[in-house]
Amino acid sequence: MALAGQGKTKATVGYLDIQTTGNQSLAAIVPVEIEGKFLYWWLSSQYLTLRNLSSQDGRDGLNLEMIGNIVCPVPPRKTQRRIARFLDEKTARIDALIEKNRELLNRLAEKRQTLITHAVTKGLRPDVPMKPSGIDWLGDIPAHWEMLPLRRVSRRVATGRTPASANADYFADGVLNWFTPGDFSTSIELHESTRKLTPRTIRDGVCTLYPAGTVFLVGIGATLGKVAVSTTAGSANQQINTILPNKNNDPYFMAYFLHGFRAVVRTISNSNTLGILNQDGTKSLVVLVPPISEQKEVASELRDYDSRGAGVIEKIERSIELLQEYRAALITAAVTGQIEELV
Repeated sequence: MALAGQGKTKATVGYLDIQTTGNQSLAAIVPVEIEGKFLYWWLSSQYLTLRNLSSQDGRDGLNLEMIGNIVCPVPPRKTQRRIARFLDEKTARIDALIEKNRELLNRLAEKRQTLITHAVTKGLRPDVPMKPSGIDWLGDIPAHWEMLPLRRVSRRVATGRTPASANADYFADGVLNWFTPGDFSTSIELHESTRKLTPRTIRDGVCTLYPAGTVFLVGIGATLGKVAVSTTAGSANQQINTILPNKNNDPYFMAYFLHGFRAVVRTISNSNTLGILNQDGTKSLVVLVPPISEQKEVASELRDYDSRGAGVIEKIERSIELLQEYRAALITAAVTGQIEELV
């Protein structure tokens, strides 16, 4: 077995069916007086306990001494094998159900993406005259729509900022939303941030408070291209570009358009390992501009679709969550002798 000793995967365990080697962040565990699969399931049940362990010198990682001191129950060999077989079979069924639910979520996301892309490039009326956009990823667009760089349809494009974390006056008892990439979800709206700022950050000019209806676009990292509209006034960190549309541009239509072409946004970001879409790059993004009434119509249709689908998605996500909880509880019950038929 291999047990991860540090980082995001700390305390995760893998059962190895092949000969292999590992780097210094893994502990190799070779079972001798215990069934390997039983030990695997026992260690899996102890994930949270192991993850919370730290060494006496304050380091967060697991060392060999700590792993060697882990106390594990050792029932008779036959019982160990029976428990291991039981968990192999039961968890395989649970995992299959979880995977089916995840596939369903993926299909719903793909359907949503297709609908958004079509609506923000073709509109809602199939019989309108079309014209070539001259851009491969846009194709033909309604003849009465314009194509403009984002700077032409915005009152302001700016980049968020991060206050000095050492200054408690900027964070303690904060009440103002301060959005970071971690606050984005699949929703087209941003309601609440995890961390808050105090009004002093605005008074000191450390951060800017953007009004409700501002479009927030992640400009760096794994979530580059994620986009949402703020429903309340809020600020943002330096990983986010903020766009305040002018009066002839609807923020929701703009956000849906950028969402529909997130892959393009990611492609045109600075070509380095991390990927960065800076303020100038954001201003240069080409967007489609229908008449404002049509923008609102498209945005309203897409928001209604999202509203109808939100309940379905929530149920599927809750189903996955319950299956994962049941899986964890089943493993714990089995390896601690709480299932009578196994002991």
